[in-house]
Amino acid sequence: MPRHSRLSFHAGCAINRDMFYLSSTLDEIEKEEDCSISRLVFYQHQTADRWFFHDLSGWRVVSTCFPTPAPNSVRKIYALSEQGDVECYSREGSVIERIPDAGLGTGSPNYGYVTRICEIGVHLYVCGYGGQVCRREASGWIHMDNQLLQKPVDIGSIEDPNELLAALSQSANGTIGLTDINGLHEQAIYAVGNDGYVAFFDGTTWAGVPKPTAAHLNCILPVDDGTVWIAGGKGTLLKGNAQTGFTAVARKSLSTDFYSLAILNGRLYAGAGDGLYELGENGPQRFFESDRFGLDGVATVEAKDGVLWVMASRRLVRFDGSTWEVFENPHNVP
Repeated sequence: MPRHSRLSFHAGCAINRDMFYLSSTLDEIEKEEDCSISRLVFYQHQTADRWFFHDLSGWRVVSTCFPTPAPNSVRKIYALSEQGDVECYSREGSVIERIPDAGLGTGSPNYGYVTRICEIGVHLYVCGYGGQVCRREASGWIHMDNQLLQKPVDIGSIEDPNELLAALSQSANGTIGLTDINGLHEQAIYAVGNDGYVAFFDGTTWAGVPKPTAAHLNCILPVDDGTVWIAGGKGTLLKGNAQTGFTAVARKSLSTDFYSLAILNGRLYAGAGDGLYELGENGPQRFFESDRFGLDGVATVEAKDGVLWVMASRRLVRFDGSTWEVFENPHNVP
């Protein structure tokens, strides 16, 4: 395996103001080999060797999560593969779990790829295609998606590649594809997905929220019970809640998609395909630093301990509201 292939960053989360965890792929492996490898990378600003990594062969990590650690407990960080594999990583080592019927495989019928892992309340939640939502209990991962879950995808008996593609296409048609799940507590959970889909869980039942847009929705940022931000395709930015509905804050369509939202010092930031945006009086405004620092494919923005972390496709940036710092991974330095 080439150790010095350039890395493409895909998913990440902040640990504190000095540490960030991200998943990446090696460009040479992706280009030349028919396999998946995710390189999980720690950036630790206060150590001499700032970058550390370990590889997960056969994985395509789509989401990471750092749950709030209990007092005097070991810090643990989680990575989720699209097939429903979950790694718990800490100084004690790596522990692998599996969401039994997630992903797509040749075994028993599964519900499709999963897309996001998130801590809500005292539990971890995972969402994905087929309307699946799972919660991690002491006994393992359980479904809590009675009103959302759709028919599983059964591809186990299909051998012909063309028939397989047709079956997957047919199963995806009209499927609820959830891309994000979030909430301030477990009696107010939101899930969003394709074609403007929004659902709300009150602790007992899931219910659909009237579609505020036809655009694909990619991320949720709850502020309080009355204020929830949602963003998605073509610069879609929505504000509201399940009770009053959502309205578009930015009505002018953009050519870029929003993938992540964060609030720092009362200001709303959005990570987009072409850089970093801030919500101003006239709608989202793109930072010129997006060009200055080459910030394309900003998949993650997160406010933590007074700083904004920005993860672009090749580099990591930290912003305190006035000063920018760019951190280059050694693999990506020419």
